[in-house]
Amino acid sequence: MNYIGQLVGIIAIGVSFLIYIQTSRYKMVLLKLVTDVLWVAHHFLIFSYTAAATTGISALRELVFLPKKKNTYNGIILFLFSLLFVTVAMLTWKDNFSIFPAIASVLATLAFGSDRVNLIRFFAFLSSICMLIYGVHYFSVPTVINEILTQASIIISFIKERKMDM
Repeated sequence: MNYIGQLVGIIAIGVSFLIYIQTSRYKMVLLKLVTDVLWVAHHFLIFSYTAAATTGISALRELVFLPKKKNTYNGIILFLFSLLFVTVAMLTWKDNFSIFPAIASVLATLAFGSDRVNLIRFFAFLSSICMLIYGVHYFSVPTVINEILTQASIIISFIKERKMDM
């Protein structure tokens, strides 16, 4: 079961790399949803139930944010999801580094609640930094690899966009 879980995690890393090079918000949120479902399966298969639950909340968030039309309740939804992530962090608190996934999730909620692609990338980059710190602290190689690739993808997309504007 552990090997299958690790394989699913590797697939999730690959899909994560593709999120931020997309040019539309819809495609970004859709790929984020796919990634989150894969991460839920990964964590469940390696018996990391807290991470599976937290990522499950993230997948639910993407389902709410997926529609192309602007949701008139975004402010309330952003607040509720943020509150949910902070609550989960408090319930599963292990040490001071436990705050980083909550901050990352709140930043990702701000990212994917936005209609602007550049804001999605900006807040996602900040979120990724939080998860990189968390991954380094807990020696999570898949997390570190995923966050480095995510940051590279976001940087590439910003450079590509900048060159197109010139």
